[in-house]
Amino acid sequence: MWRRWFSLKVFKQENEHKLLDLIHRQSVILHSRASGPGGQNVNKSQSKVELQFPLSQFPVQFQDMVKQAYPNAVSKKDFLMVSSDASRSQIQNQQECIQRTYRMLLDLLVIRETDPEKQKHVQQLIAKEKERKKRDKQYQSFKKSFRSGSH
Repeated sequence: MWRRWFSLKVFKQENEHKLLDLIHRQSVILHSRASGPGGQNVNKSQSKVELQFPLSQFPVQFQDMVKQAYPNAVSKKDFLMVSSDASRSQIQNQQECIQRTYRMLLDLLVIRETDPEKQKHVQQLIAKEKERKKRDKQYQSFKKSFRSGSH
């Protein structure tokens, strides 16, 4: 299912709920004691949530994109790891982890079109940078030629 969506150039909005459903079904959720807000309550309750989402159901190209975009969030066993201890509530922390995982994956799945004006501006910036590098290189060459005494 994901392999077909990934082969499409644009991830369709009607498939977004399927991504959220997949995160709910495939994730491993672990609970532990938090170190965040809550006073003595954090010593007694397991409000920290760690979500482990397996990337194995996605194509290898997409797995590589996730690893490149979030290198510190992907484990050696190809799990996307997201944790939260922002709230005193375990349920709120779990929802936060699910939403962050969803946003991370959705940002990579959705290919946003850039308008032609923005593309033109970027091309102009790249051309200016190349020109500046060329001038700097010529200037350095000119300086070095005087050092060697060839002029």
